[in-house]
Amino acid sequence: MVIHWRRAPSPKKARPRASTATSRTKRADGSGAVYIFTRSGSTWAQQAYVKPWNTTVRGGLFGYSVGLSGNGDTMAVGTYDEDRGKGAVYIFTRTGSTWAQQNRLTASNAEPGDSLGCSIAISDDGNTVVAGAFDEDSILRGIQPPNEGSNDAASDVSTGAAYVFVRNGSLGRNRHSSRPPTRA
Repeated sequence: MVIHWRRAPSPKKARPRASTATSRTKRADGSGAVYIFTRSGSTWAQQAYVKPWNTTVRGGLFGYSVGLSGNGDTMAVGTYDEDRGKGAVYIFTRTGSTWAQQNRLTASNAEPGDSLGCSIAISDDGNTVVAGAFDEDSILRGIQPPNEGSNDAASDVSTGAAYVFVRNGSLGRNRHSSRPPTRA
């Protein structure tokens, strides 16, 4: 599915966009994190420790898959076990050396156990993200428009799907998903 995204609206209460040293000491088993390193000459140094705003989600496996745009300013992070296994992809952008969460992307037909975010690819310009969902089990095949694919196979056989998300100014939504052909 192709999903257009935009910067998420600002919440009424301020939520942290990336963790701080203080938040690192709070425990959320299996929540995951992304460590960002930059190189200057032959020296590597940690630039950031990144967590999503909902850092207390246990077992979400944030950081299971990571994609970085060609210029290194847009990062997509998969958390395939979040929300009862529906999964999600978090988009972060960098300004200077500061990373901020831009959005949380989900499939329009997400169900528990679909595992969106198990794999990630991001375009060189950072405007297109492809995310795998290895346990998606719709009986539809081929390329589907948004909000399709809610017809599960009776046997609940996981065929998987790839979701395409496209940044389009301020809009963020699902456009298409691609599934393998059904085997006879």
